[in-house]
Amino acid sequence: MAVKPAAADKAKRLLRYDMAVLAGTVRQAIRNWRDGVFLAIFLALVLLSVRIGFEAIPEGYRLLALGAAMVPSGFLADLAMRRRLGFHSSETPLAAEALDPLTGRIYAVFGHACCLAVAGPAAAALAPLAVAGVTGGWLAGAALSRLSARLLFRDTGGARRWLAGRRGRISRIWFSRRRYGPLLFPLVVFVASLAHLMAVEQAAGIAAVTAVIFVALLSPLDHATINFERLSGYGVVQSLRRNLKPALIVSLALAAAAALSLAPLYVASVALPCMLVLTYRALQLMLFRIFSPRVAELTLICILWATALIGLMVPFALPVAVVILLVLIARRASRLTWCMP
Repeated sequence: MAVKPAAADKAKRLLRYDMAVLAGTVRQAIRNWRDGVFLAIFLALVLLSVRIGFEAIPEGYRLLALGAAMVPSGFLADLAMRRRLGFHSSETPLAAEALDPLTGRIYAVFGHACCLAVAGPAAAALAPLAVAGVTGGWLAGAALSRLSARLLFRDTGGARRWLAGRRGRISRIWFSRRRYGPLLFPLVVFVASLAHLMAVEQAAGIAAVTAVIFVALLSPLDHATINFERLSGYGVVQSLRRNLKPALIVSLALAAAAALSLAPLYVASVALPCMLVLTYRALQLMLFRIFSPRVAELTLICILWATALIGLMVPFALPVAVVILLVLIARRASRLTWCMP
């Protein structure tokens, strides 16, 4: 009977450590009142979009829709907690506590309870019964995360490393930034002629997928390289120009090729995916300048989830939210650039 209180105390130490790190990260991210205003406006847009979208759903399906929306949140939160435990086991003074399986499970329970304590009052503001939908969806997502970790990703570390190595080799050989020139002409010819070979709707789908694949592969980002550029005095604009210039050139060439079809749908199907991929890469680059790789990935996931909610609930507020986010993160990333004293 003495094992459980000891494990609970260990889990509390882990949680207090993470809360201290989170508080320090928030203090670093919000240095002055302007950053606080930007963040408050963005959170207000998120809450407003959720409120409007919740009221737009038919009354009989509101709890079901709210629970379904919370499943990915619970899944990602549990995944983040498992990754955090892995980080604790090798990189922090609390490695002994993180390596205890019982402590890890209690830590996950405490973590989910803290998340639900934040999400519960917000759900209660929507409707009294919304707390049940939020809790059920969140716990379902956490259970799905545990089940997938147990069944799908067991003993696959070697396979993941093998696939990552092959993927990196293919990317270096075929989509190196130094070799994108020979690929540009046949790609432009393909996109320009596609609208004349089939229906515009079908051509738009194929062109959109092609544009996303090529622009994403031509803009690979490495955290070590981005961080070295920051420490070497490269500004945000310089890093963006150095890492995203090939992808920008290809995007402009594909948009110009699509414009030859004189079909607005076809042009939009090429230009908009390219713009979204470039915006995603720019956001990822700026987060790499601010955070470690794991924290940057987690922050990027949260940002994408919030912007997706705004886009689904209140589409007209999405451009404003994206501009506020980019300005806020760009200001934070530019302040971390090393300068000669």
